[in-house]
Amino acid sequence: MSAQDGTCGRTPLHHAVEQDNLAVAGFLILEANCDVDATTLDGNTPLHIAAASGLKGQTALLVAAGADTTLQNSDDETAFDLANVAEVQEILDEDEALSTDPSQDDELTAGLTGLTLGLGDMEKLDPYIRRKMAQRLDPSTGADWRELARRLGLGTLENAFAIHSSPTTQVLAQYEAADGSVKTLRQVLHDMRRGDVLEILQDRHDSGFDSGLGSQSLSASRSEEMASYEAGSSNVSPSSSLRKGATSLDSTRKAGNFRPIRQHQDVF
Repeated sequence: MSAQDGTCGRTPLHHAVEQDNLAVAGFLILEANCDVDATTLDGNTPLHIAAASGLKGQTALLVAAGADTTLQNSDDETAFDLANVAEVQEILDEDEALSTDPSQDDELTAGLTGLTLGLGDMEKLDPYIRRKMAQRLDPSTGADWRELARRLGLGTLENAFAIHSSPTTQVLAQYEAADGSVKTLRQVLHDMRRGDVLEILQDRHDSGFDSGLGSQSLSASRSEEMASYEAGSSNVSPSSSLRKGATSLDSTRKAGNFRPIRQHQDVF
């Protein structure tokens, strides 16, 4: 997937970045293992193109994928030299700071460990669960989707997530692509003290319910409750119940509290 075209030597990743197609660029990087530092005939990498075009999301994606920010093209220009948007320059600056600050490298490595050792079962979370989680985490207040991304080792993609209408769903999608596990996600939400979101995840995931009427539906749960009720009431025979009711009625009559219901009368 890193084959160059015959005109200027661009790879599919160069074209995806130029067209600002994050979905395709992400697929080429995560699934097709494209070379993020592939150069055109004039020495430009995909990061050069993203920076020169002011594409924040593409720049963040490439930096997170390990693109070399120090590479120069045939004009001795780095991606930072071509960047003309403050947000893009900030992303490239942050990458330089990360590479020179060992403590930040350790934090990122710790976050990525959860991904590397994950069980890869995020596909169990159906779109309904993700939407409900996004409704709680998308608003930028307190421990929001940004902290979730950072704790999952995806903090360097923050700017790429931010340009979407629902950053949380993008975080979950990237976490799934990185072979993340539901167990780690739960622990992260617990550490974030987001019990409201954790409740959504646990209730829906533990029950096996999904929006497509999955493995264990609510009707199955209701059937179990009904079976339990019938088992508890099976010790009482119908005849004994009737006798008990009749005795209660006789007692009411003897106490003088019984008044027969009058027949309906036409008042007109």
